[in-house]
This record gives sequence, C-alpha cells and structure tokens, in this order.
Amino acid sequence: MWWAWTALIICILIIIFLCTKITITLYLLHAQDDDFIRITVKALKVISYTNEIPLMKADNNSPSLIIEKERKVGNEAETTDETERKITLEDIKMEIEKIRDFLQRITNLHTIIKRFFSRVSIIKFEWNSAFGSGDAASTGFFLGGLWSLKGFIVGCLGEFTKLEVKPILQITPHFQENFSRTELTCIISFRVWHAIGAAIRIMKNWKSSVRGGEQHVRASDSRFNDYGNGKLERND
Repeated sequence: MWWAWTALIICILIIIFLCTKITITLYLLHAQDDDFIRITVKALKVISYTNEIPLMKADNNSPSLIIEKERKVGNEAETTDETERKITLEDIKMEIEKIRDFLQRITNLHTIIKRFFSRVSIIKFEWNSAFGSGDAASTGFFLGGLWSLKGFIVGCLGEFTKLEVKPILQITPHFQENFSRTELTCIISFRVWHAIGAAIRIMKNWKSSVRGGEQHVRASDSRFNDYGNGKLERND
C-alpha cells in the first residue's frame, strides 16, 4: 500500500510544481556611461536566482567587448559567481546565425510566442527617463520621440500580455546640458506549466522541421543517384 501513497505524493508534488508561479524582475539602469541589468527569478517565495550584468564596455587592447556578470543563488546570496567574458565581433555574428537558424526551423513560432505571452501577467512597470542634448529645440524633438516609443511599448504590452497595473512613465527634460539616464523596472509572472507547454511546442515544431529537412535531403540524393546510374539512350 505504501507505493500508492508514494505515487499520490509524487502526483501532488508534480501538480504543485506545474502550478507554481514564477516571478521575474527585470531592472535596467543607464546613467551616462554606466549601464547595468539585474534579472531576478523567484518561485514559491523561497527559491531565488539573481543575474547581474553590467552592460558591455569596450576593450582598449582589442576590437571586442567585455561583459562582467554576477550570479547569486538564494534570497541571501548563499552562492555567488562572478565571471568576465570577452566578446568579439565574430562571436556576435556566430550567435546571431545560430539564433536565426533555430528560429527559421520553427514553424508557427509567432503563434506559440503570442499564446504564451497572453498568459504572462505584468504586475509592475515603471520607466523613468531623463534626457538633454544641450539644445532646447533638439531636446524637445528627442523627448517627443521618446514619449512615442514608450507609448508604443506600453501599447504592445497591453495587447499581448495581461497588464494588471497602470504603467508609470516619466521623462525629465534637461534643456541646458548633455544628459541621459533611464531606469526601468518590470515584474512579470506566469505559471510553470505555461512555460513548459510553450517549450514543448517549440521543440516539437523544431524537431519536425529537422526531420522534414533530412527527408528532403535523402529524397534529393536518391533522385541524384538514380539519374547518375541511368543510361543515356540515343534515338535513331
């Protein structure tokens, strides 16, 4: 009888895991020449993972970029890992090609992503910016474009996700100096089973595309071999 209780407990744990809400906090800061991104993932208000990424800085000794990352596991950072990575232009091109090849192999990717984001809830969205070019006319022009950009992004969020809060948007002009600063805080949440479902559909479509490509190649090779082994006949 113990196996029945064990199976029941396992099923309950699986259900709890699938229904668990994942909360992701994105914090982005750009202040003059200082850039910083922090991504925090939490589940069950106990499990926490933080990845801090000071954005790219140029390497003075070579045409490449240096990215420093700091990862923390746990609410009180029981484990901390700091890494520094140098990225060249060739690395960026290779990564772009890999992503492009992967996306091209997935059919109905737009539908899958749209369906997943329709189940994502945005529970906080705050975007504060300050900008100045040193000239009042050009500053006003750029501020108008920035307001349009923010409005467009918020509109997309409202259309494709569950925007549960009123976004806080602010832009402070600096007409007499060159100044740029933007600070973005966005908190989203979704259920584990929604993410797993989207991942399964993506991998399923990708594998189907790969199998279809292999079958097409085999068929092409077969036709080529048949042609190569054939005989040329002359009509009298």
